[in-house]
Amino acid sequence: MTGGFLAFKAFHRAPFLISLKIIIALIFIVALEYGFAKKNHKNLDQKTFKILIFIFVILILVGLLAAGGRPFM
Repeated sequence: MTGGFLAFKAFHRAPFLISLKIIIALIFIVALEYGFAKKNHKNLDQKTFKILIFIFVILILVGLLAAGGRPFM
């Protein structure tokens, strides 16, 4: 949700980072759905979990960079 606000407020300042954040967010959503599907089949392994955490951390870092280090302003 905050990514939507960030996209509207910071797109003029950092269009590449905002576009990158949107692409990474979509990849994260797909990976999260994949992880939930594996969890429902009792087949979630450590590798999938670590990939989800890695994508999430990258998503947060790109969001902070796009916001100029001020995520709540």
